[in-house]
Amino acid sequence: GRGPSGNGARFDGRSYMEVAHSEAFASADLSISFWVYLLEDSTNTYRTILRKAASASDMTPTLMLLPNDRRLHIRLSMAPDGTIGFDSTALLPLRRWTHVACVLKGGAALSLYINGVKDCPIVGGNRHAVGCPPAGATYAWDEGAVRHNDGPLYVGGDPYMAGTAMFLDQLKIYSRALSERNILVEAGDAFSPTDPLFVKLGCMRCTADALQ
Repeated sequence: GRGPSGNGARFDGRSYMEVAHSEAFASADLSISFWVYLLEDSTNTYRTILRKAASASDMTPTLMLLPNDRRLHIRLSMAPDGTIGFDSTALLPLRRWTHVACVLKGGAALSLYINGVKDCPIVGGNRHAVGCPPAGATYAWDEGAVRHNDGPLYVGGDPYMAGTAMFLDQLKIYSRALSERNILVEAGDAFSPTDPLFVKLGCMRCTADALQ
């Protein structure tokens, strides 16, 4: 499939890609950056974009879509058991390339960026990110250590949950915490003029074959 620049990967919501485990994933500092182009609206079920897991209980890290809207949900497993995470305030647009980045820092703080802009985490009943500053916020915790796993990284779906129909490109994983300046560089194309390929991917009557 096509990407925002060059070729990307296409997922149909049923198939997924596996990336073998590496010890670099077990870092207290971890950053994930990618471009996503959603091909399908909400489906009333959680849908995996990416997840690293050896079993159904593993969640470090997991990035998925919420059941009833196109907001992101990010989740980590905690030691000895349990999970933490939050929903995004921003919604991902349908049929438009969007840059997403999440940054784990020091094993105790998690930030999410949409098109280079830090998002406001929604936790529990704070459904409208009440009190979140205009510059976004980081989700931090004082107790518990992130529990990593030795399973593969699944992209586009996983064996335990539904997958996401999408194009995905430029997936990058760093064993360090990217700075906000780094994130802006990664998301630079989000602020560039629209090119003809972008318009073609937005065509509502294009067939899947035409987009290859």
